[in-house]
Amino acid sequence: ELAMKRRLGASERDIPDVQCNIACCYAETGRVKEALKIFRKLYALERDGYDSACTHREAANVAECLLKLNKLGEAEDLLNDVIPIAQRSLGDDHLWTIVLRSWYGKLLSLKADASGVEILEDAVRRASRCFGTGHPWTKDIQEKLDDARAKLALDSS
Repeated sequence: ELAMKRRLGASERDIPDVQCNIACCYAETGRVKEALKIFRKLYALERDGYDSACTHREAANVAECLLKLNKLGEAEDLLNDVIPIAQRSLGDDHLWTIVLRSWYGKLLSLKADASGVEILEDAVRRASRCFGTGHPWTKDIQEKLDDARAKLALDSS
């Protein structure tokens, strides 16, 4: 699809969308390092519009890959940087702000920090209210919360 779009003279704005789709496929099939490489390039491109929803989507994709690769420090630095900007520019109830906070909650739970559960509980409440309980993002965040609670219970026993 990417080669075809380039041959047909697609706008420069369409090409990153296709690259994002490719990176998502890589991530879903376990090729996380390759996905991360593409997502980092896309995030670097998007940083020109630092407060746009696309920038925060790419930041969420980078954070997800970093967590899957157990690069917790790097993920934490990224999330601490972008979450306040997402909250300010998009609002607390925007999809990408909620998703970024859910990754931060997961990060904290991986570090055995109980505040990760609180962040995930808030993210589930917001996602349920904004998108509904059946929405795929809400279900994903609920799964993160369930995992965080189980890990916290295991760590405290």
